[in-house]
Amino acid sequence: MPLSDQFTVFKQFKFRVLKTGKVTNNEYDLLEYEYFPKERNSPAHYHTEFTEKYTVIKGMMIMEVGNDFKVLTNGESYLVDRNKPHSFFNHTSENVRFTVEIRPASEPYIKGVIIRQGLLKDGLCKKNGIPKKFSHLLALMSLGKTYIPRFKGFIQKIMMRRANSVKIKATEKELLKKYYEPYE
Repeated sequence: MPLSDQFTVFKQFKFRVLKTGKVTNNEYDLLEYEYFPKERNSPAHYHTEFTEKYTVIKGMMIMEVGNDFKVLTNGESYLVDRNKPHSFFNHTSENVRFTVEIRPASEPYIKGVIIRQGLLKDGLCKKNGIPKKFSHLLALMSLGKTYIPRFKGFIQKIMMRRANSVKIKATEKELLKKYYEPYE
């Protein structure tokens, strides 16, 4: 499926990749989501290698950034810096449509996002969006340099060391073959 041709629809939201670093000279990636009413499918997380700018196209969403909550409505944006824990959700009875701009572009992150969407579609994630299999979680964390705040410090280091193991790299390769290659 070529990028941005159509939305991939899940039970909780719709998703598509609008632009990747391949067409933006690696400056940014651009994703578009539509979250359905009362949906929270993004557990708190942070990224070490890029920023994310969330812009609401239609509707209203809540960004949880650190200990603060930001309400975004039509046309409003919020930039999440590197290493800043965040999550987002639709608390309303209407759909919310928004974009996420990733700077600089991160092909591994895009691969991880697409794999996660495939895992969701196949029922291989918990309700909160975290993969049920620990090996899948580690592969996604490794690909996207995405971390979970409650695992900071020593536990995070152990998890990332394991994420770089031969076994997890083999799992990552399998996930790429199953979910990313058909998407390209």
